Amino acid sequence: MESLARWIRRRTRLISSSEGRASVRYRKVLDDRGHAYERWDNARLAEHYPQWRVDEPAEVTFQRDMGLVDIGRAGQTHRALASALGVTFRPRTRAIRIKSLPDGVRVHTDGGGSVTVRHVVVAAGAWSDTILAEVGQTWRTTISQEQVAYFVPRTLRDFTPDAFPVWGWYGPTLFYGFPIYGEVAVKIARDMSGRFVTHETRSLEPVGEETQLLGAFLRERLPDAAGFELYSKTCVYDMPPDRNFVIDAMPGNPRVVVGVGAGHAAKFAGLFGEILSELVVEGRSRYPIEPFTADRPALTDPSYKPVFAL
Repeated sequence: MESLARWIRRRTRLISSSEGRASVRYRKVLDDRGHAYERWDNARLAEHYPQWRVDEPAEVTFQRDMGLVDIGRAGQTHRALASALGVTFRPRTRAIRIKSLPDGVRVHTDGGGSVTVRHVVVAAGAWSDTILAEVGQTWRTTISQEQVAYFVPRTLRDFTPDAFPVWGWYGPTLFYGFPIYGEVAVKIARDMSGRFVTHETRSLEPVGEETQLLGAFLRERLPDAAGFELYSKTCVYDMPPDRNFVIDAMPGNPRVVVGVGAGHAAKFAGLFGEILSELVVEGRSRYPIEPFTADRPALTDPSYKPVFAL
């Protein structure tokens, strides 16, 4: 974790909402966890961040401390540390299914190969259903194709990390974004586009309408950030029916431990790894992971109606 700390940047965060319910829900989480924040009105928002254009009354929640993870470098650091501890990597080897044995687990790979181990941790994201099919999975993972866009601001200095926060806008649609970091551009996306796909139908080609939607939000709310598009790219969310994490041993198959991130787990990767390793070594975790069990009603009740909105 000490090596990973260098890839976590300390930033501020701003959550704005045109819908009071979203602010109440968000602030309740902060209150329950004892996190400090400030409540702002439109005047305070304009005073601190005049980049925003918000004419209607808005609920603004400001946090002075948050972290921005450089996920690419963090992932590379995780792999380097694992390699130094003796972990063997098998690049370009695809696991296709797993089978429980009386004293272990057999992992079948493409090309007809297999590996037999005492325990296996499945963190396969959108491919979870394929891997877990033979070890008692009771839910189905919904895959949605999402998209992020990078726009070069008209005024760069107004959108550097020292001048502009990480932000989220809770309205009918949840938009979110980052200041300039990595690219000389701001990042913007929305949560849950509603484009549900399969592995066969998903595309790496950005959807023009989505880029237009994101650009329109910037022109309306952050006009000086709405310069030219640098590029857009797609990704996928892997979502259980309640869009919550799954961190547990598979019911009836204690040697198979699963970690499902539900489309928002990258920033928790270090903690995920620690918890999953505890489940393998100790059979339990010191962290409160009860909401994330693999046998909760959302995953076992066929009549459960999926809820994907945050």
